[in-house]
Amino acid sequence: TLSLHDALPILAYSSLFHDAYYGTWTNSTDESEGSGNWKFDVLERKLTVTGTGKLNVAPWYEKPAINPVVYVDEEHPGFWGSIKTCAIGSGITELDGMICGMQINCASVTLPNTLKRISGSALEECAFTTIDLPEGLEEIDMYAFFGSKLTALTIPSTVTYIGASAFLYNEDWAVVTMLPTTPPTLYADELPFGECEKLTAIY
Repeated sequence: TLSLHDALPILAYSSLFHDAYYGTWTNSTDESEGSGNWKFDVLERKLTVTGTGKLNVAPWYEKPAINPVVYVDEEHPGFWGSIKTCAIGSGITELDGMICGMQINCASVTLPNTLKRISGSALEECAFTTIDLPEGLEEIDMYAFFGSKLTALTIPSTVTYIGASAFLYNEDWAVVTMLPTTPPTLYADELPFGECEKLTAIY
């Protein structure tokens, strides 16, 4: 039996008769800083983004079938549920903005080993319980994983900074493994791990 979250996007797709959507993306500030291509497979509900540089736009949300409004409750009336898996290709160095944010059915995200920074609610409110952060990642900034469903996470040895509310409201999170030999700088005024009620250990 399909849940409401699963059924609504499929109904939207079937009415439009598309197997996939394609497009390009260009850094909103400077094309030389980042550009590439994207594809959304309708049947698999998989978003694939390739290219180089800083990814700070999400043109796939301009397609109504990829971004139907999925009513959750009065507190969260406009969450999106179309993307089930997301793959960010090698060559992309930064995620900034709602790249896959608020995809409440997104259970799997693959990140490249070229990634240096995650910020701006890029993976906010997603459904994955764990994610492999690549060695080479340096910054996990504001709201990057806000409200996600993480239960365990390893912070790579290369991370030097964790920003404001980066992991706020990860309510099922139990264990953080820190690999940096020098502890990362934490944003002091709005702690990264706030309201993580089940968090019992940081190693």
